[in-house]
Amino acid sequence: MHSLESAAPTWDPQQYLRHSGHRARPFLDLLARIPGLPAGDRPARIADLGCGPGNVTALLADRWADAHITGFDLSPEMLERADKDWAGTTRGGGWIDF
Repeated sequence: MHSLESAAPTWDPQQYLRHSGHRARPFLDLLARIPGLPAGDRPARIADLGCGPGNVTALLADRWADAHITGFDLSPEMLERADKDWAGTTRGGGWIDF
């Protein structure tokens, strides 16, 4: 029997980002179909499951700049890159973490 860690593939964030435009297109199409968040519970909390290197997580912050956004991924390499490139305060006073 193998653990999830030993069975998980190693992901190279640099290689993944070479095709970021192609990979982000379906995400952008889906994001355009999501209505605004309810005004009540602010700031909103958003989870990005399978966030990869964080480049599309940052697009969530563009849309909901005051939200607290957390990215999750099984790949430590992807999370390390996402944290390095995107973690921190957003332009609208929100927050991104991984």
